Amino acid sequence: MILSLQIYLWLHSGKYFYLFLFSNEFHDFRTVPVDVFPSLNINDAIRFILNNNINQTLNNEPLTVYQEEIFEIIEQLREYPQKMFMYLRKNFAKQFDIDLYIITFDNEKFSLITENNYGKQNKAFLLFNEDNTVCGPLYTISTNGNHETVFSVNDIDIDMDVYLYVAQLNYRSKIFIQIFYVKILLFA
Repeated sequence: MILSLQIYLWLHSGKYFYLFLFSNEFHDFRTVPVDVFPSLNINDAIRFILNNNINQTLNNEPLTVYQEEIFEIIEQLREYPQKMFMYLRKNFAKQFDIDLYIITFDNEKFSLITENNYGKQNKAFLLFNEDNTVCGPLYTISTNGNHETVFSVNDIDIDMDVYLYVAQLNYRSKIFIQIFYVKILLFA
């Protein structure tokens, strides 16, 4: 009982309210939800991140032809995901001065790649599907109602939200696999 009270107080101390249930599931009640913006390709995801970057004054600057070509080439490395993620993170940091954190499906679960950052002051998050195609960038709704895609490196609230989002993805994929397995057994 004391442990659950400490967890409750720790998670409630920020601007979010989280409720954990001890039956292998959890529910969260956030004032600002984390969600993914569906994107067709990496360039669409990057455009969404840059257009909703409240930390820079040049938010709506379009991608140059050179930048689009770089990220199209990187996207073609889908068959080699580690190289694709490495080049994507490196070029994103170089081109836009933002560390890109990748959420990928690896070893039967979603994971957040956080190592080998480039020391930038801002960060963004990009979710990939199980087949290493882009799903989209993560965003929140700011207090003034705008999308927010780029966050300070020191923003602990967004880190908590992203870790919980990844945990929810893993929980949902686990439930989906269990339901799929049961359906196969029923119809076999």
